[in-house]
Amino acid sequence: MNRGELSFGQGMTVGFFVYTLLAFLSAIVIFIMLHIDVAVFEDYRAAAMALLEEKRGEIMQQLGEESYKATVESMSGMTIFDVVLNDFLRKLIPGLFFTIILSIILKNSKA
Repeated sequence: MNRGELSFGQGMTVGFFVYTLLAFLSAIVIFIMLHIDVAVFEDYRAAAMALLEEKRGEIMQQLGEESYKATVESMSGMTIFDVVLNDFLRKLIPGLFFTIILSIILKNSKA
């Protein structure tokens, strides 16, 4: 059909579909797991708050006190949906970046 050749558009389409599907499935599993065991979410939030407190000096030096306070407030109001969305985006965005690179490398190359 394509005689073993891959166009850039084909690579992007397949890559986008694969990475979106993987990110979505991962987000669904995390959503389910965090709803089954809410203590895991509470532990995650506590660890994030502890890390924020540990890095307080660095954050205040680089971004200022207002930014630190806004981050603490945001972290305090974090929900399970925020964790799921964060996971989804942390898988999707790099995946799309890798898709572009791989599509460029593999375009019009014989299989």
